[in-house]
Amino acid sequence: EVISFTRGIRMLERMRALIDRLHAEEVEVWICSASNYWTVAQFAPRFGVNPERVIGNRVQTSDRRLSSDLIAPAMFKEGKAEAIMRDVGMPPTFAFGDSETDLHMLRAATGLAMVIDTGGAAELVAEAIEKGWAVQPQADLLGDAG
Repeated sequence: EVISFTRGIRMLERMRALIDRLHAEEVEVWICSASNYWTVAQFAPRFGVNPERVIGNRVQTSDRRLSSDLIAPAMFKEGKAEAIMRDVGMPPTFAFGDSETDLHMLRAATGLAMVIDTGGAAELVAEAIEKGWAVQPQADLLGDAG
């Protein structure tokens, strides 16, 4: 049986290069994703990020079994900013987002907020322009994927 996914973890070489540069400058890098923690934590080391620095959706577990009970907050809208404060202890200095559900996290950034324009978040791009945030066209980000 073949199992396929229409969406999934995006392994972007330019993001890996940016993370490498941030590490070289001794910047603490965290990944905050609306995906489930366990999936993102498996891929984080490929970007040089310790799985302990991954924030993602989790559910309660019992005897190594997953339940349907979400551990709050959900990594959606205000939840991302709340989870960053809970797990990191401070708002992000530098935040990337590609979805309108990232808006609260981007607003919480104390330094640079960057929107990755995927073509489906016009409201997010409009706010980025209004606030003077950086906007990264996805075509540029994917340019090395050929």
